[in-house]
Amino acid sequence: MVATLSVIWVAYHSIHIGVGIGRSPVQHLVYASLSNPSITPGRRKAGRWSSNQLFCTASLVVNTNTSEGKKRNPVKPGDKSKINSKVSPHRAASAVRLLRIEQGGAFADLLSADCRENAIDDEMDYIQRTLGFRTNPLDARNTRLVTDIVAGVVRWKRYLDYLIFSLYNGATKVKNMEPLLQQILRIGVYEIVKLGMPPYAVVNENVTLARAALRAGAGNMVNGILRRVASDREKDMLPLPKVEGDNRSKARALSVKYSHPVWMVRRWMTYLGQEGAIQLMEWNNSPPSFSLSRANSGRGVSRDDLVLLLNKLKVPHELSPHMTEFVRLSMGLQNVIQAGLLKEGICAVQDEAAGPRRDHAQHKASKRRSVFCWRSWFLSREG
Repeated sequence: MVATLSVIWVAYHSIHIGVGIGRSPVQHLVYASLSNPSITPGRRKAGRWSSNQLFCTASLVVNTNTSEGKKRNPVKPGDKSKINSKVSPHRAASAVRLLRIEQGGAFADLLSADCRENAIDDEMDYIQRTLGFRTNPLDARNTRLVTDIVAGVVRWKRYLDYLIFSLYNGATKVKNMEPLLQQILRIGVYEIVKLGMPPYAVVNENVTLARAALRAGAGNMVNGILRRVASDREKDMLPLPKVEGDNRSKARALSVKYSHPVWMVRRWMTYLGQEGAIQLMEWNNSPPSFSLSRANSGRGVSRDDLVLLLNKLKVPHELSPHMTEFVRLSMGLQNVIQAGLLKEGICAVQDEAAGPRRDHAQHKASKRRSVFCWRSWFLSREG
């Protein structure tokens, strides 16, 4: 007990004051990512650190040589002794990112937009410090899947927690469940309910992650809850809160169903009515889509030609109801890029709102060319 308190005190002292043990680059990284950048160290909530912050910081201090400021036993990138190849890389990375967001105050968009050369190595270091092992490196597809899962879980957190705790009687509140176990369950429920992944694969992979990162009992719990969610979804019997009672009760139910803050739902119901608020929340939770337009009309490529190419690539799409030259994509943009459609100038990624401005600019340019031609003809006749 005394040794544990000493390690925590040294970790806290070294991070905040920098006495005895100087901050290494890794400690700076942990401090910047696990701390809320809008809160100064002296004004942190109640002056306390979360258990995850203390664990990560203490592990760094213990593995630091106090005299030379170097790690005693650094994990080499080529060392596969601690790599758990059975664990899904994108699910492990998603769970760790969600922990950093919820407990450390990190931002999902900043984590996804990190394009540094050593960003993948840092991701693997976080996974090892949090889970106790490394996974196989993330490839481009898994990286995109991590971004999608993390953003989706953050967006639908209220609804996912409602489903989980409707089927789990061991904890009546979110704070009574282990943080890592909760993130694994959120990932599994989101993959089944919102992404429509095959249930058997989702259950198996998340159970493997829970058993490797926590214990066998956690894996059994994940197995039971995810199987129940998959069964209820197949029977269209997923639990939903009843929208009834006064406006306050209806707002609470709608906030869970559409995963929005209660105060926001009440405000939108006041100004837009219940149906208007529901439509706005549905639109706000809809996944982002991409719009393709034919890049060069002079090459004779029409929207019908673009649709034929997308059908050949088996990319799901729909025609824009507002712009006659645009096609909407919800997925499959990487297939379009790899096929060379953008590089060859057949189409371009463009927002539909920019379409009228482009057409207006082309119309003005055409008008200027016609005026110039008439002036040239008139001057030639006069000459």
